[in-house]
Amino acid sequence: MNEKNLIPNAKRTPEERRENATKAGIASGKSRRQKKKLKQALETIMNEKVPQSMDKVQNMLHEFGINEEESTFQIALAVMLVKKALDGNIRSAELIATITGQTADHDLKEREFTHKKKMDRQKIDIVDKTLADPSALIAVLKGTNEKENVMH
Repeated sequence: MNEKNLIPNAKRTPEERRENATKAGIASGKSRRQKKKLKQALETIMNEKVPQSMDKVQNMLHEFGINEEESTFQIALAVMLVKKALDGNIRSAELIATITGQTADHDLKEREFTHKKKMDRQKIDIVDKTLADPSALIAVLKGTNEKENVMH
């Protein structure tokens, strides 16, 4: 695409910007609806039972002790992931850990959340103390030693 042909929004009239925003909103809505339909279709398929005609999948499920009533595509995919992970496929092992919430990333996010809650509580305590004693706020803002006395 030729960069010279692009017109920045700042140089467009309000009507042109409004018209472009409308087009973008319509396209975005269409895209969201398509993604929603795909998600619903996949969820429906994943909950369906694996047909008997899929011998290979049925045999794999049977090897893992999954009976016919429980043999959905979702279970089949889970079994395939476990089988690949056991064969040494690191990506499959990582995916299993992610799905089951056993990743280091999950632990890190949990620790960050806990720390954020603690910091929020401290901020609330500081606000409560400064509301009770406005001179404490001045001390906090000045960074004086009085701040230490107020916060503790």
